[in-house]
Amino acid sequence: MLKKLVTGVLLLAVVLAVAACSTKESDEEKAQKNQIIYNSVKISVDKVNSLFHKDVAEDETPLLTSAKKEDAKSILDGYFDPALSDQILTHYITDKTIDNRIAVKPEPFFNQDILATKFEDAKVEGEKNEYTVTTKAGKYTVKKVEDSEQYIVTKYEK
Repeated sequence: MLKKLVTGVLLLAVVLAVAACSTKESDEEKAQKNQIIYNSVKISVDKVNSLFHKDVAEDETPLLTSAKKEDAKSILDGYFDPALSDQILTHYITDKTIDNRIAVKPEPFFNQDILATKFEDAKVEGEKNEYTVTTKAGKYTVKKVEDSEQYIVTKYEK
């Protein structure tokens, strides 16, 4: 009877140890996920640059790349929380048009130094579905999109 009890306890310990190992994220998996989160921030900032800093008029006034503000909003919502997308649009959009295109403010919303950083320069912290990426260019809060492998930026602090 004692032998069966000891065997049962040992078997239970092995099963629990295996379960704990299989559910715990390895250091390599965590580093890879952190790299993905960091890359998501850089891609998001680069998307803003594509929309607001790519096209210019003859007089060097920056122009919105998309045809309409609503198109830009739709694009931004794929990379940012809708509230942050609205802040970005408010920062850039002007009432001025040039050749039927929307003129935008030239000052960047994000510190452009983020594009020159490397993963090794960033500190990624968090768990579950919300993380912060801190670099010399600012602090970005990122969350995982439900039922997706995508991460979006929800907050930016200079």
